Amino acid sequence: VGGAIAPGPAVMTAYLADHTALLPRIKWPVRIPPIGRSTRSAMAVGAVAGYAGLLKAVCARLAEAIGEKHATVILTGGFAKRLARSMGRRVRVSPRLTLEGLLRVYAINKAR
Repeated sequence: VGGAIAPGPAVMTAYLADHTALLPRIKWPVRIPPIGRSTRSAMAVGAVAGYAGLLKAVCARLAEAIGEKHATVILTGGFAKRLARSMGRRVRVSPRLTLEGLLRVYAINKAR
């Protein structure tokens, strides 16, 4: 049906480190507290909580566009499991979605 692609929390914090004078790079995975009490933990909280909000908004928009309140949401990538817990809805986690798709394309082409 379709979907959306957005940069993950690691890309967000890398961008901040690369485009600001004083913000550091974060080594992931880090423990993410409820409230950041250091620069690194505050960046992690902002990236993960902000990204969870982004995901919720994108999912709501896509569900509205297709007229499905209970559409299947599939999360992929390095933060998929961590973000799935903060979604407030059931999601499927598929860390190797791209590789699985490439395998299917290969199998289809090989059969021809």
